[in-house]
This record gives sequence, structure tokens and C-alpha cells, in this order.
Amino acid sequence: MLSNLNRLRLNYNSFVGTAPAEWSNLKELKLIQIQGNRISGAIPELNLPFLDPSSYISDCGNPSNFEDSLVCTECTMCCK
Repeated sequence: MLSNLNRLRLNYNSFVGTAPAEWSNLKELKLIQIQGNRISGAIPELNLPFLDPSSYISDCGNPSNFEDSLVCTECTMCCK
């Protein structure tokens, strides 16, 4: 269940697929870096206590190199 996970760094792993809805269950998460992958869909609201601009990095936004870009409303830095 990873309920105590506080850092999630999955950047630059060439992951392909839809963002899991279960990420919203990670209540202790303080840092998430998922850029450099081909994740699509929407990131659920995470309510992260951001401390600095690198707390939540993703490949969201347009223009995108991918047909379906990632949608997140909370990221602190977008790597398009």
C-alpha cells in the first residue's frame, strides 16, 4: 500500500501508460518527480506540502511530443 512513502522519483525510466489513481492514497508524499516518461491521463490531486520548485516535476502541459499529454493541476515544474 506504500502509505508511508514520502518521496517518489520515477524520472527518466521510459514508463508508458496511464497515471494510477492510487497515487492519491499516498498521504505522506512530499516529493514526486515523474518527468522523462510517457505517462498520460490525469494525476489525481495529491495535496503535497511544497517546499521548493522541484517538489513536483512532471511532463504535463502543451505543446507535448506525445499524442496524449499528462494533465496535472498541481505540479511545481513542467518539463514539456
